[in-house]
Amino acid sequence: MFEEFRNLVGTKVEQMMSSHATLYVVDIPKEKLWDHYLQSFPPGTNPMFRQRTEHDCSTCRSFIRRMGRVVAIEDGKLVSIWDVMRAGLTYQPVADSMAELVKSAKIAAPFFSKERNIGHAENLEDVEKGRIRWTHYHAKVAPMFVTGSVGASVGEFIGRHTVLKGSLRKISGEAVEEVLELIEEERLYKGTEWLGALTAFLALRKNWVELGGAAKELFEWDAAASVAGSAIAHMKNLSIGTLLVDVTEGVVMEEAVRKYENIVAPSNYKRPKEIFTKATLEKAKLKLDELGLSKSYGRMSATTYSVPVAGVFYSDTKYTSPELDVFEELGKDVQISDKMIRNATPIKIIKFLCLPELRSGGLEILVEPRLTKNFVSLVGPSDPDAKPITKWDNNITWAYVGNLADSGIKDAVRDAGGKVDGVLRFSLSWNENGDCNDDLDAHCIEPCGNVIYYSNSTNRNTTGVLDIDITNPETQCKGGQAVENITWSDESKMLEGKYEFKVHNFEKKGGLSGFNAELEYGGEVLHYSWPSPLTNREKVSVVTLRFTPHKGIEVLSSIAGGASSSVEICGLKTRTFRRVTRGMMSPNYWGGQRFGSRHYMFMLEGCKIDERLNGFFNEFLPTELLEHKRVFAALGSKMKVTPSDDQLSGVGFNETVRNHFICRLKSGKIMKVEV
Repeated sequence: MFEEFRNLVGTKVEQMMSSHATLYVVDIPKEKLWDHYLQSFPPGTNPMFRQRTEHDCSTCRSFIRRMGRVVAIEDGKLVSIWDVMRAGLTYQPVADSMAELVKSAKIAAPFFSKERNIGHAENLEDVEKGRIRWTHYHAKVAPMFVTGSVGASVGEFIGRHTVLKGSLRKISGEAVEEVLELIEEERLYKGTEWLGALTAFLALRKNWVELGGAAKELFEWDAAASVAGSAIAHMKNLSIGTLLVDVTEGVVMEEAVRKYENIVAPSNYKRPKEIFTKATLEKAKLKLDELGLSKSYGRMSATTYSVPVAGVFYSDTKYTSPELDVFEELGKDVQISDKMIRNATPIKIIKFLCLPELRSGGLEILVEPRLTKNFVSLVGPSDPDAKPITKWDNNITWAYVGNLADSGIKDAVRDAGGKVDGVLRFSLSWNENGDCNDDLDAHCIEPCGNVIYYSNSTNRNTTGVLDIDITNPETQCKGGQAVENITWSDESKMLEGKYEFKVHNFEKKGGLSGFNAELEYGGEVLHYSWPSPLTNREKVSVVTLRFTPHKGIEVLSSIAGGASSSVEICGLKTRTFRRVTRGMMSPNYWGGQRFGSRHYMFMLEGCKIDERLNGFFNEFLPTELLEHKRVFAALGSKMKVTPSDDQLSGVGFNETVRNHFICRLKSGKIMKVEV
């Protein structure tokens, strides 16, 4: 009877391999599957034989561990090797139970085998009374499933499945349709090259969307097999995929296309047409007309008169005085010391806003490079009588912006593919004048003693990474500026203690000059210079610092230099205090309203944002407009605000994002306000 059941299972395996190009293995521990097999026999059908039960066979155990989890996908459902019929009273319950267990699990990987044969059909055992013939499970593996490198084959398939799954889930059908429309109207650089792949991906995604949760997962595995070798398999990771993901996530279409073009277009490429499609603009117009908002999308800089009294929690009346003290004006540009910042008194913003001292005015905020992304400007309607285009009733919105100019070294690092937005960055630069082809290396000794350098470039525990290694500036940089770069991306994983940064001349090649270096932390950049050429194998200790989670970095020693950058952000010099003219909640919290996150905004005297800001963003719009969120994201970008001299601009802080700012009260007390 077992031999008949064994043959049924073997035939099922052969059938699955002949009718399916891909088979899979489900996520069940091998031992659990074997134990379940033995427990599935009806009572009395698996008696003891010698020291084990009759079906507790090591050869069959090996087969079940290797083949028992194999499944195929048929008509959107799993089929297992145990899906057999007419196996008899003893073995049909085993088959049904095993099939139920296997098909209840999720697919873990594709099936591949190094061996052509799995299991042994039979063997003979010599006993006192002669020989016993034992039969076992066995199967021949079809050639398409046999490979000399199972790990590589499985890894390649899983990688393709992961990318395709991410593409289906992170790219919306609406985004694909919008990009196809851009291609049709010839508004996307090299768009026609993606036409076939996008059309096929859209059809694939439409089939995927119609399925339920478990069916979706099976579809993703099946699709990963069918799209092998095509652009669809890697859609999310392609240049066009970057555009599709950005469009899906609500990035303004103009910015999303510009990002795509930066990847694929030559530097002198000029887009021949606007990126907004006719259909997109028509949808926007119809919806605005329907809601009576045809006069509401024109936007301009908001002024002091745009802000109701109910929206202000701080006001400095001195701000309105036309008289200026020239010495006071010069004093605004005096930079403060790091010691003053470190000794600032910490206070939570809720308690800070209740300080009686604020009533007398005189509040100043320290302009720091790290606050670049916190600069904000209020935006109002061009037509004061227009119906609010916002969820709230005051028709005022806001936009954050930052325009801090990067250094030459930082630009060079970015151009070379290095990371410039880490928590801590050390960048090395040399051969700016084409007179030093030496192989200079950036090193860092971390507090644990680990050295990050070219042959040990990554410390996964601390997130420290050397991401650029230049060995020959003449060939790699065409005789121009060479850079190396070390960054840490996660401050919470950085080790507390001493960090020493060095430059090592690994190979002298006749260099006639030294190097420059930068250290950046918290938006502040320290510059160092070594003008003399290094000898062969010479090491120079550039800067040593101590890092602590609460105080940040403290420079312990360094070579010449170390002066920090003092640049302008929105017309204000960094590392100087600027007077606050108005303090207010974001417009979504004026007059007792509560829409989304609250922002604390401090308008600064002399702050002027020169960039053209978005007139509005989707998160500000009423629910009725969100059906066409992609349309209004494009419209918000199109209706940019022209900067004005009397704009209300300063720094803002989202209550949901941990941050802080340094301020000085009228009494001279310096505080660290924590948001």
